[in-house]
Amino acid sequence: MKYKKEDIVEYINQGKTIKEIADILNETTGKVANMLRKFKLETTAKKRIWLDDSEESIIRDYVRFGYTIEKIMTRKKMTKDEIISILNKNNIRIRKKLSDKVDIEKLKELLTQKMTKVKMSKILGCHEQTIYYLIKKHNL
Repeated sequence: MKYKKEDIVEYINQGKTIKEIADILNETTGKVANMLRKFKLETTAKKRIWLDDSEESIIRDYVRFGYTIEKIMTRKKMTKDEIISILNKNNIRIRKKLSDKVDIEKLKELLTQKMTKVKMSKILGCHEQTIYYLIKKHNL
């Protein structure tokens, strides 16, 4: 494309959306979105701006938006050890998935009582979909 990264960063700093940038550049929103991906930038409307390319800042953004280590590994093409090292170095805590917090033994007990998944989800303090996921995952 014929646009410079600095120009795009300036529009982002002004708080412009992809649509507004597309209108300014007389391009389609798809082309602008591809340009942002190429330059590793996102508008403030997406709540993420990657103005510096350091892995730490990108991972901080992922953690702030609730991504798991597995999702970060996929997106950043990094190993789990590399990610954990960066998280520890920056004193960043990553949230556990809700399904990791559910007591599987308690779930097994509730299943033997022939309870509905809605009632089980209320007792276990999770979403009904989490119950379906755990039953499938643990072959219950």
